[in-house]
Amino acid sequence: YYTSAPFELTAGKTATQISWDADLGPKTWVKAQIRHAKSVEALDDATWTGPLGPESWYENEDAITREPVKGSWIQYHLALGATNGGSTPRITEVRVNYEEV
Repeated sequence: YYTSAPFELTAGKTATQISWDADLGPKTWVKAQIRHAKSVEALDDATWTGPLGPESWYENEDAITREPVKGSWIQYHLALGATNGGSTPRITEVRVNYEEV
C-alpha cells in the first residue's frame, strides 16, 4: 500500500474523482480508497472507503459518489498488486479532482 499525505479541501469544495497515471505490467493492478475527516488529527480514526463502502475500491478515473467529501481533510491510499510477483505497477501521478458546491 501507498498512503498519501493528508491534504485539505477548503470549505465549499467537494472531491469528485480519483485517477492516476501508471505503468502497468502484465497481470498488475492498482486500486484506491479514500478517507476524510473534519480535522487532520481525526483522519487516523476515519474509515477507508471505496464506491460501495469499506470493502470496495475505486478503479482509475472513478467518480467519488458514495458521500460528499466537503471542506475537510482527505487522504487516499493505493493498493498496488501483481498476480505473480514478476512485475510491479509504477505510479507517476495521482489526482483527486474537486469542484465548488
